[in-house]
Amino acid sequence: MIYSATSEINAIELSTLKRVHLVSNLQRAVALDVHVSERTFYWSDINLHVIKRMNMSSGIVEDIVTDDLGSVEGLAVEWESDLIYWSDYTYSRIEVASINGSNRKLLFQEDVDNPRGIALYPKKGWVFIVYIIS
Repeated sequence: MIYSATSEINAIELSTLKRVHLVSNLQRAVALDVHVSERTFYWSDINLHVIKRMNMSSGIVEDIVTDDLGSVEGLAVEWESDLIYWSDYTYSRIEVASINGSNRKLLFQEDVDNPRGIALYPKKGWVFIVYIIS
């Protein structure tokens, strides 16, 4: 299980409950998802307004989306098509891009207020969005 602790990303080996440190010195990591077959995890840093990824085999960290981001509080990797989806709370929109950050597209902006989380059901083509109702 991989989880964000705001300034670092860690994992817990479920069979032994051993904690494994993956990345540190982060500003404010919030959203997180994993591409298992690529051994890569993705996260958003809402202070730096960036989406990053790290390959667990090589340890290489890359910025994949850096422009025109607000507070990305939901992130989901669609591993069958190698796409990454995110919800941007600041700009009230849902976007998608290839897992390397290219081919970025706006999916929804109208009638999307305060999106926080996002989840996918790839076999059905469904996108689930979590909203905060104020």
